[in-house]
Amino acid sequence: MAEYYYPEGPNEISVTEPIGSAYVATKQILFKPFDLGKWFLLGFCAFLANLCDCGGPHGNGGNNNSTRGFRSFGDAKEYFIDWFYEYWELILSIGWLFAVGLLMLTVLLLWLSSRGKFMLLDGVVRNRGAVVEPWRKFKDLANSLFLWRFILSLVSLVSLGLIVAVSLKIAWPDIQAERFDSNAIWALIIGIPLWFIGIIFFSVLGHILDDFVAPIMYKRNILGGEAIGIFRREILADRGGTFMLFYLMKFLLGFAAGILLFLAGLLTCCIGCILMIIPFIGSVVTLPVAVFFRTYSLYFLKQFGPEWELMGRPENIGLELE
Repeated sequence: MAEYYYPEGPNEISVTEPIGSAYVATKQILFKPFDLGKWFLLGFCAFLANLCDCGGPHGNGGNNNSTRGFRSFGDAKEYFIDWFYEYWELILSIGWLFAVGLLMLTVLLLWLSSRGKFMLLDGVVRNRGAVVEPWRKFKDLANSLFLWRFILSLVSLVSLGLIVAVSLKIAWPDIQAERFDSNAIWALIIGIPLWFIGIIFFSVLGHILDDFVAPIMYKRNILGGEAIGIFRREILADRGGTFMLFYLMKFLLGFAAGILLFLAGLLTCCIGCILMIIPFIGSVVTLPVAVFFRTYSLYFLKQFGPEWELMGRPENIGLELE
């Protein structure tokens, strides 16, 4: 493994060199030596850290009335409007309770996930499996990260909702006329690209909080707002293209990891696939992937100067932080 150097210019930052270091570090942490207890503890930290990183499938409850025959769209609309007027109090009550419950659950998972991110980060940096100590030690940092992630979630929800609202406004004349014409086409042409751009944009911001802001908070023991300012001034400045390449590489690596996990599941007669979808057990089974991506961003960050070194040489990781 080549020695790291600390470049002075933005063009000297590599998105490929940290891959080798992350691979070696992952083997060092998990297999040299193999410790089942540490593996399960790190797996639990990874489970908490990834609680809000992806959404599960949402079931679509069947309704017997969906099979009702309608002669036209107007008949269907009139039927459902009458049905809503008849049960609107019950619908609003259930909808309100569901929305409040979903919000509370989301906040809880986001809070737990923020704790888990620092627990996993600490476990990877110090090459150990621990839960209680990092849970307590990084409480203030995790709460600050939670606040910024919650703000980002609200902003993304409002922004994507506005895109949907604007698209509906554009298409409304065709919706009222019960036709698919130019207004509806323009709504799709404008709304769908903006929706996907918004999803990608807010997803990248969320990854930045995890990949770089959290390590800055961890390294300097500072709260999220200050860490975001440091990231913007000292790391991101004039390096936007480099970070675009980083996340493109991370996407490609994630795609490759997904294929490998899928093949591993097939080679185990789908037993592996079943294990990977079970909460916590799936995080334990796929722990090498979580550790690799955690170390990949840390070794990428390390290139920006010695002050950002959290991980030493891959074969020497696990030294206590000062």
